[in-house]
Amino acid sequence: KVGAIISEHPEYIGFVFCGTGMGVSISANKHKNVYCGVCESVTTARFCKVINNCNMLAMGELLITPFKANMMVDAYLSATFTQGFSEATPDDLQCGLQTMKEVEKRIYTD
Repeated sequence: KVGAIISEHPEYIGFVFCGTGMGVSISANKHKNVYCGVCESVTTARFCKVINNCNMLAMGELLITPFKANMMVDAYLSATFTQGFSEATPDDLQCGLQTMKEVEKRIYTD
């Protein structure tokens, strides 16, 4: 359900949970305009926004405590796409996102 909502409103953000986070991430990513990253740490939660501009975050309730989940959400919400990643330039990250969007266009128009 969250993937469908984000698909219609890609400016929204969503958080989904299951045992490992994998199943809900796979399901969410089947929807157009959804970029859902599975995260297991504060660092990966921040990087899923900084590097990939994810609009959804998936977490596993079997792996992540509520306290850590809150820290991960805070890290994600305070992150900005292309800002704070020294391993690639903002242009490189923008190019990567554009490539994903072009692939998505081909998938959803065929």
